[in-house]
Amino acid sequence: MENIQTVVRLADKYDVLEYVNACAAFLKGQLTLDNMCWGYQLAINLKNDELIEFCEDKISRSPKKIFVTDSFERCDKGTLKRIVELDLTCDEINVFDACLTWGKYACQQNDLDATQAENLRTQLGDCLKSIRFNAMKIENFSTFVMSNDGLFTPDEFKDIVLTLTAKGYEPKIFKQNPRRFKWNENEVLLCHRQYTSYAKNYIKDSEVVWFTSNQTVLLGELYSASTGNMGYIYQQNNAVNVTIAEITSDFSKKVLYEGSSKTWSSEILKVALLQPIMIKPHVMYEIRFEVLMGVGLHYEATWGPTVELLDGLTIKFHRNPSHTGYDTSSCGWIRSLGFNRV
Repeated sequence: MENIQTVVRLADKYDVLEYVNACAAFLKGQLTLDNMCWGYQLAINLKNDELIEFCEDKISRSPKKIFVTDSFERCDKGTLKRIVELDLTCDEINVFDACLTWGKYACQQNDLDATQAENLRTQLGDCLKSIRFNAMKIENFSTFVMSNDGLFTPDEFKDIVLTLTAKGYEPKIFKQNPRRFKWNENEVLLCHRQYTSYAKNYIKDSEVVWFTSNQTVLLGELYSASTGNMGYIYQQNNAVNVTIAEITSDFSKKVLYEGSSKTWSSEILKVALLQPIMIKPHVMYEIRFEVLMGVGLHYEATWGPTVELLDGLTIKFHRNPSHTGYDTSSCGWIRSLGFNRV
C-alpha cells in the first residue's frame, strides 16, 4: 500500500492498461473506510471507472463514517465536490457540517484564518451549491449560519430561506433535486410483523400504518397480509395507490413517495418502490394504501407491534392518532416492509 500510488501513476503514465487494472483490483481489496477518499481521489485521477464505482458505493452507504476520516479531510476540492454530489445516505445537515470541517482544514493548510467565513467560502467554492438545503430544517440551517456569518451572499441566503419556508418556491442557485439511493435486491432485510392472534379485519378504503426504526435504513418494498380472492382483484386490474410520508413534530406530513401498484400474487400485494426512501432513526413514517377494490375482502390476524431484526435493528409500529376505530399498531393490511442496511 505504501508504494501503490507511485506505481499506479507510473503504469498510467506509460499507458500500461493491464497493470492499471491490476492495481485497481488490488486497491479494492485493501481500501477501508479510513482511506476510501484517498482511493477515490486516485481512482478519479486514473479515470478507472470500476474503482470509481467501487469507492462511490462505499462512500454513499457510509457517509457519516467517511466524514470523520483523515482521508476525507485531506482530499482535494474536486474530490470533495464529487463526494457532495453522490447519493449519500445521511441527513443533509451532516453533509453541510462535513463541508465546513473540510473547509476549516483547507484554511489551515493554506495559512488562512478558519474562523473567517469568507475564507471558508473561498476554499469550498461551488461545493456548497451541491448541498440540498431544501432537505434541512430551518432551525438546523439557522444554527450553522449564525456561527458562520458571511458564508453566503445575500442572494444565496435569500434563496435558501425561501426554499425552506415558501411553499412552491423554485430555487434559483442551489441544487434541490433529491438524492437517489441504490437498492440491492439481493440484500433485502424483511421486517415481517408477527402473527399474535386471530381476528377478522376487513380491508378499508384507506389502509394506514405508522412505524419507526432505531437505525438508518432504506425502505424499498411493501407487502400486504394474505387475502383470499385476490385473483378477483387481479382480474379487475385494480391498482392500489401508495403514499409514504414523514410525520413531523406537529403531526403534519412531508410526502416522500407517491405511486401505484398492480403487482399481485394469488393472495399478496407487493409494492416495489420506484425509488427507495431513506428512513431516519426515531422519526415517524406513515405508509398509506388507497384501496380501490370495491369488494369486501379481509385478512385474519392481529400483529405484534415490534419486530426485532439482526444486529439490533428494531422496527416499531405505532397507533395512528387519526384512526379512532382501530389500533394500527396491532392490525392493518400492510404486514411486511423490505429494507436495505446503509
